[in-house]
Amino acid sequence: MKIRQFYWIKLNKKMTNIHKLKNLLLILVVVLLASAPLGVALARDNDEGNGNREDNEEELESSERSNNVEKKFSIEKEGNTKIEGATFQSISSGNVFTVKIFGLNAMIDSTGATIKTSRGNVTVSLASLSSGAILDIKGRINPDTGVVMAKTIKVISNPTVPPIPPIPPTISLVNMTNIASTSATVNWSTNENSTSKAYYGTTTPLNLATAQTVGNLAMVTGHSLGLTGLIASTTYFVVVESTNTVNLTSTSSQISFTTNAVPNQTTLTTSLVAQHNVQDNCWLVIDDGVYDVTDFIPSHPGGVNAIVSRCGTDASTIFDNIHSPEVDALLATFFLGNLGQVVTLP
Repeated sequence: MKIRQFYWIKLNKKMTNIHKLKNLLLILVVVLLASAPLGVALARDNDEGNGNREDNEEELESSERSNNVEKKFSIEKEGNTKIEGATFQSISSGNVFTVKIFGLNAMIDSTGATIKTSRGNVTVSLASLSSGAILDIKGRINPDTGVVMAKTIKVISNPTVPPIPPIPPTISLVNMTNIASTSATVNWSTNENSTSKAYYGTTTPLNLATAQTVGNLAMVTGHSLGLTGLIASTTYFVVVESTNTVNLTSTSSQISFTTNAVPNQTTLTTSLVAQHNVQDNCWLVIDDGVYDVTDFIPSHPGGVNAIVSRCGTDASTIFDNIHSPEVDALLATFFLGNLGQVVTLP
């Protein structure tokens, strides 16, 4: 009788432990891990546990695992959920983030939740959490989605992510425009707001310590500086530089350009006009203005000879006597300059 009672008590304890394990795993499957991959994984563990009911040693190990699970996860009245030691993975979208619990992922919705540190209940933001942070979470599970609707989140630990060190601005697209005989414009871009400075000179490699400079302290991403006082028909070398808001500076590689030649400049005189005295090269002086009427001769209403006979001379009197003021607008299109004026000729 005592032997039967002994085995009956032992069997009863054995079945009690099995039922506890089964119920606990069922809770995990239905409530915490509503997502399919997680539920399947735990259901498989449950089946394996049921298949080994007669193995006392495995049953004892399962009971020990269940005790550990109870410390990590529990369901209170009315479906309230408590998860301890969840490992933060990443933010999925908005207020929803992923944690790892029992080696598997679960979704947590922090909308309306209070996120605090374990010391002093200091409120923190979801964005401040780093991968690997350990969290204790209280809330309710949405039975349709399996997402835990968190009410409170306590940050037990949060790995420190070193800040990204600031870097200098990136300079690109350095180029020259508006090149003339004594001036030019250098242009470039930066990836962030920065100042503008250009070094230029005629030696290569350019010595920044002795080069001519021009600059602008405005913080911009599109840069343009005018270079003046240049020598015609000369090759110049240019280096640009930009400094960002945290006082980090970048310097470009060297580029070069050549200024234009000096244009053909001359002083308009009566002797110069006299040299342009044929139909194919005909200048006239009219009221101290010098006009190149070569292209107009074929279409002159008064005939070709009326103009050709006066090429290289002062035709003011005959022009004023014959032509109406309306012709002045047409005459202005052939204007080179006034007598005594220095002009640039083509």
